[in-house]
Amino acid sequence: MLPKKNPTAHSSGLSIALTRRPPCIIRPMNARLLAITTILLLVVAIASACTSETPTPRSMPTALSVPEGDSHMGIYRMYTGNDNETHIEELPLSMHGELGELQAVKGMQIQQNAGGRFLDFHQAPNKRWMITLSGELEIGLGDGTVHRFGPGDVRLIEDVTGHGHTTRYVTDHVSALMPLPD
Repeated sequence: MLPKKNPTAHSSGLSIALTRRPPCIIRPMNARLLAITTILLLVVAIASACTSETPTPRSMPTALSVPEGDSHMGIYRMYTGNDNETHIEELPLSMHGELGELQAVKGMQIQQNAGGRFLDFHQAPNKRWMITLSGELEIGLGDGTVHRFGPGDVRLIEDVTGHGHTTRYVTDHVSALMPLPD
C-alpha cells in the first residue's frame, strides 16, 4: 500500500504518516503469563544449577551462617519429624532424581508479604511447593534454629501436623505458591 499524498509534503509529493503507539499496558492475562514464564525460567535455572558438574557444597542456610549476598539457590524440604517438630533438609537434585520429573500441582498463586511481618508457630495449611521470587524470609524451628531463604530457593513444605514453624519476612517478599494434590 502506498503512503497517502500530502499537499504539504516534499517535492516527491509523498509523506509517511507516523502514528503514536499507545503506552504498554500489562493486562491480567499477560501478567499471569509473565508470572508463569518467570517461574518456569526459575525452575530451569535451579535444575541446571543443581545438575552442574561442580556442585558447591554448603551447609543448611541459617541466619548466622549465610553470608550476605550469597547467591546459592537450593531445594529444601520442611517436614514434621517423629518428635512432632518441623525439620528442614536440603534435597540435592543429584540424590533426588524424582525432583527432575514433572510434578503435579493444583495451581499456582503469587503471594506478596511485607518486610517485618512475623507469624508465630503455625503449621502449613496444606502440602505445597514454594519458590521465593524476590526478598528474604526466615523460618524458625522449635529447637531455636533459624533458616534464611532468598530468591530462587525452592521449598517443599510438608509440616501440616506437629508444632510447626515461625515465619519472618526479612524484606518485602514475593513467592510462587503451588499446592500439591491431596
